[in-house]
Order: sequence, then C-alpha cells, then structure tokens
Amino acid sequence: LGVRGALWRAHERGKLLEQPSPLLTLATTLAGIRGAVTLAGALSVPLLMPNGNAFPERHQLVFLATGTILFTLIIGSIGLPLVLRRLPPAGEPDSVREERQARLVACQAAIAAIGDVSAGSSERQAPLQEALGRVTQDYRKRMDLLEEPHLAITPEAQADSPESVRQRRLRYVVELELRLKALHAERDALYGERQAHRINDASLRALVAELDMNEVSLGKRLDVARHAAGLEPVKKHQGH
Repeated sequence: LGVRGALWRAHERGKLLEQPSPLLTLATTLAGIRGAVTLAGALSVPLLMPNGNAFPERHQLVFLATGTILFTLIIGSIGLPLVLRRLPPAGEPDSVREERQARLVACQAAIAAIGDVSAGSSERQAPLQEALGRVTQDYRKRMDLLEEPHLAITPEAQADSPESVRQRRLRYVVELELRLKALHAERDALYGERQAHRINDASLRALVAELDMNEVSLGKRLDVARHAAGLEPVKKHQGH
C-alpha cells in the first residue's frame, strides 16, 4: 500500500506520466531495499542480558531475519525480470505527440505545396526539378524522424529494414551536428571580422541574429533526430 500510494502521489504531481498499474507497483516493490533495517535491528540485540545471562532466542531472531532477507533477495532476482518483461513500454506524453503530429502535417503540406509549383518556362524546368528534389528529400528526412515507429509514411521507411532506418537516422543526426558546428564557426568568424574592424556593430548584430535563428531551428531538429535514432537528447544548445 505504501509503494502504491507513493506512485499515485508521483502521478498526481506530474512526475509519473502514466497511472500506476499493479504490475508497476509489484516491480517497484520487488526492486526496493530488502532487509537492511531488519538485519541491523536483529544484530543490534545484545548478546547478554544485564544479569549476565544470554539474551533469549537471539540466535533464532538473527536466523529469521537473515532467512527473510535471503528469501526476498531470491524472489526479487527471479521475479523482477519476469515482471519487467510484462510491463508495457512508456507512453509518449500528449504534448510531445501533439507537437510531433503537427510537425508531420506541416511537412506533408509543404511537400504538397511545392509539388504544385510551375516552372513558367522551359529554361526554369531543369533547375526547378533539381531544387524540388532537394527540398522534398529534406522534408522526407524530417517526416522519417516524426512518424510512428510502427507506421511507415515515407517511401524510404517502407522499403528499409528497422536497422537501415536507424542507420539513416543516425546519418541525419551526424549531418545536423556538422551543420551546427559549421554555424558556430561562422559566428566565431563574424566576431573576428568585427574585432578586425572589417564590419560594424550593426552588420554584426544582423548577421549574428540570422545565425541565432538558424541555430535554434537546427537545435530543435537535432533533438527530434536524436530521439528518433534512440540517442540521448543534447542538454542545451549554446552559441559561442
């Protein structure tokens, strides 16, 4: 009851997203500390009474405490893995799922919009097709990161195995990290130009503001990409 109450309090405070189930309560109980206080209490019983006689049933008390601890350790070692296998995977928070779905819809709308663009003249046809291919591919990369693991939307995800999809997502993570590194180098170069008095403060502010907006966008996309690739998110993206 104490474990279940603690889990419910954590859920009400927002620290636990899902309602605690009986399996989660059982897993938490099996994973808890076993017998430290019990054994300490048993061993704290004195060997002798004040009159010099042996403390009655002390050996039996220590034996029962030790047996209880060993029993709970064995039960936990065997039962905890079995219970954990039956636990459902952690669900996606509503706010994260809502944001992901909105980004996915936006990407689909963008691809549909640029697909209707007309070249206007034969001279623009080849450059337009090349640009459409690059922009569409970029949006499909982003959709690949946003789609549900069990739902394939993009042609790449439909054709590839899960490992191939993961490798493609890792490559996209590396690409975004390189873009961020290059952006930081651009910012350093701009500050160097200002220190050398080759640009003024107004130009520096305008250029750095543009880099800052790009960095925020790339940083957010990198967080999404790392999550999709199964990597830990970057704690904070900072400029130089």
